[in-house]
Amino acid sequence: MSTSIRVRRMKSEDITWIHEGLAPHDVSKPLAYIEQCWKENEGEKRLTLVAFREDEFAGWGHIVYTSNYPYFAENHIPEIQNLDVISTLRKRGIGNVLMEALEAEVFATFDTIGIGFGLYASYGTAQRL
Repeated sequence: MSTSIRVRRMKSEDITWIHEGLAPHDVSKPLAYIEQCWKENEGEKRLTLVAFREDEFAGWGHIVYTSNYPYFAENHIPEIQNLDVISTLRKRGIGNVLMEALEAEVFATFDTIGIGFGLYASYGTAQRL
């Protein structure tokens, strides 16, 4: 039996349950950050995709259209950032499906994409992805 992984764009009503879904895990984010992400989605500065495994919130990822990295900003390269998969759901293909969906969104409009991630030892899973 295969497990369904579904990805869709963030909606305003997602703010609270994204916060609650991330909170007990190593990828928790302040509610104010999630609210800011939504505002940037409304202003078309950011696109946030949310992932589900079956009907369970599994993670999210973002495309920021004007990166803080100077090279990306100067060359109008959107950046994939802050891709988080809930730790108990990792290694089930969710990150790959989410990354493919983010890439598809970018490549519908742009020829190039950038990605930012930390070089900390705890980011090993993200670095391998």
